[in-house]
Amino acid sequence: MILVDPDILGGSEAVIKGTRVPARDIACAANTGVPVEDILRSYPSITAEQIAEAVAWDRDNPPQPKPLRPLSERVPPGARVLVSGTVPQKPSSLGD
Repeated sequence: MILVDPDILGGSEAVIKGTRVPARDIACAANTGVPVEDILRSYPSITAEQIAEAVAWDRDNPPQPKPLRPLSERVPPGARVLVSGTVPQKPSSLGD
């Protein structure tokens, strides 16, 4: 079983029940071709059945993009935003 528990990882990630192992980490490993035996060796607290559950959960619960905060909240005080996308260069003092 995959669950989100506020007492495990602050409730920020779904984990495999009875562990602190993030389900998405296991699913990503399995989905990228890491053999089940290697995953089990790396995570001895889980079973092959739990790996399959994590993969199914990940398939049914794709990650949701986090909405961006307004630019005014992301720019530190005193910073300047460059509209053109280029960084102004200091004049060279190397005697070009």
